[in-house]
Amino acid sequence: MEEVTKTEAAVSADKSEGLKTAENAGTEVTAQVLTAGDGESVESLLRSIRAESEKSAFWQRIGALCMAGILLVFTIAVLILVPKVMGILGHVGETLAQLDMLTAEAGELTTKAETVMEEFSDMAKSVTATSEGLSGFVDKNSGTLTESVQRLASIDFEGLNQGIQDLQDAVGPMADLFSRMSGGFSLFG
Repeated sequence: MEEVTKTEAAVSADKSEGLKTAENAGTEVTAQVLTAGDGESVESLLRSIRAESEKSAFWQRIGALCMAGILLVFTIAVLILVPKVMGILGHVGETLAQLDMLTAEAGELTTKAETVMEEFSDMAKSVTATSEGLSGFVDKNSGTLTESVQRLASIDFEGLNQGIQDLQDAVGPMADLFSRMSGGFSLFG
């Protein structure tokens, strides 16, 4: 308290100016003197400054703790998310490799499909040429074919069947005779 009164005596020379200079053991100290209109003492002003400083320090600590909490949450989030993101990126890489492989296979299938289509087109041309050749063959031989069909239609199948039956009736007894004779010769022989 004694130091405060020494400083008060040194600084109180000109209260209206607000800034005062005092020399204390060869060191120059500059202080702003806050005075209330009702004549508060410097000691009460210092107490109020100290109280305000403590409030300010309290809120600064709270701010620092909040920043530390945010940093902690961010660190935990990074520690949790980074491995998951790396796993997802690995799966994405595998999927892209499979997609590249499927694209290559699709290209091969497209090439094979084009080859098959070309072969099918060649086959269709061949079938067209064959049908045109068959059509030409029919056109060239239509008279002969018509004549052959007419001759086949004019055959007397009833008469042919009767002739075959008559031949069978005539040859049948002779076949029996030869079969008996062959059976008899085998007994002697």
